Amino acid sequence: MRAHVLITDPAEGHEFVDNHALAEALAVIPTEGTIIVTNDLRYPAQGFNRDDRQMQIPALFGHQAFGANFVYEEYSLSDERREAQNLLRTTEWSEAIEQAARKYQWTHLLIREDYVHPSLIPLEQVFDNGTYSVFRFGSY
Repeated sequence: MRAHVLITDPAEGHEFVDNHALAEALAVIPTEGTIIVTNDLRYPAQGFNRDDRQMQIPALFGHQAFGANFVYEEYSLSDERREAQNLLRTTEWSEAIEQAARKYQWTHLLIREDYVHPSLIPLEQVFDNGTYSVFRFGSY
């Protein structure tokens, strides 16, 4: 790839990601005392072809993400965390989601609206920009 592409058409760059919609959503979530969980762990560069690499959540403002990078970081609880996070990649809300939220002390749910997620989310919605919605979990 030629360097001029980064100036003339940055979206064609290898790692280009437009973070504006995500930044708007994250801006409503405090960075202190919160744990964000999401339905979408795909990295948006090049048509979302890299799963389990949602490093934008902690990178933009310093938020704590429950699971953001299962590819480059592997810990003893990684498989357990991935399984819990995958509960949000279903079309139905379940008691298992509530149990995971209590167990892991999730405070906020970040939903990528054009990716699979529960159709009815019984939480307080605090933000929606058409691309992302943010919900707040109750106190556990």
